[in-house]
Amino acid sequence: MKVLLPEGVELQGFEKEPDYKEFRTIALRVDQVLSCANFSRNPVQFFCNATSQGILGRVAGFTNQGNAIIRLRLERENHKTCQVFVSLQTLNKITDGSSPEIINRKQVNIIGVKPIELEDGTCQLTIENPTQFVVLQPRV
Repeated sequence: MKVLLPEGVELQGFEKEPDYKEFRTIALRVDQVLSCANFSRNPVQFFCNATSQGILGRVAGFTNQGNAIIRLRLERENHKTCQVFVSLQTLNKITDGSSPEIINRKQVNIIGVKPIELEDGTCQLTIENPTQFVVLQPRV
């Protein structure tokens, strides 16, 4: 952090830039909690119930579908595959997911989207809101 100070004045305790990693972790958790909150009901439930915990999986490739739509290949934990459709505009608003290259090979949780089961055993999901797609951070 550089500050313009008169010559000879030294700042104490500002030797290096702060690490905002923990702040980002907190912000991600807030997004997860708020994605399940329904502010039209009183009292507000801030935690997801069992039916809305989401679809966990790993992004295993992507394809540009044209018209600013990206198709992600999601490998679920139950070894099933889903095709996830998301607009570039929505993708740019996802925390830690501003492009398909960034989220490729990352663990994700899709919340509040009901999968459409296809005849070939795969499923299809459409993300319309950035809070529906959460990029999970690896545990340290």
